[in-house]
Amino acid sequence: MVWHVFTDALGNPDVTQGAFAAPQAGTIEIPDAQYASLRAALPAPPTPDWDGFNAYILTNVGFQSAMELAPTALSVALPSAYRDVAGAIASNDTGKVLLFSTIWEGICTAGSTATAQRDTWANKAAEFNLPPELVAVVRG
Repeated sequence: MVWHVFTDALGNPDVTQGAFAAPQAGTIEIPDAQYASLRAALPAPPTPDWDGFNAYILTNVGFQSAMELAPTALSVALPSAYRDVAGAIASNDTGKVLLFSTIWEGICTAGSTATAQRDTWANKAAEFNLPPELVAVVRG
């Protein structure tokens, strides 16, 4: 059996075991005997630093300004949830992007957050190794 290593559009490896009639473009064929040692040599993906991003965003002056404008607008739609931005960010660790997205969009809309500011926050989220779907929400 041969292992085939593909990469997706972002360059992330997608490893598939199987026999293919002809190698596909962008694949590397690796015999079983060599796969285990190669896999062990690959660096582990970076661990998301949820606490680091929480600390950054909750002390960011631009975010604090948006939060000051958000309570009135969000308290009607999201009674107490808008206060738990840190909890919403942490909830993404278990795949609950919708909660974070709802709170984040509400805060950014109520605070009239500029695109440039959201880009800055998104770049910072990426630096903290947060998942791409969360970074996309932050970016807007």
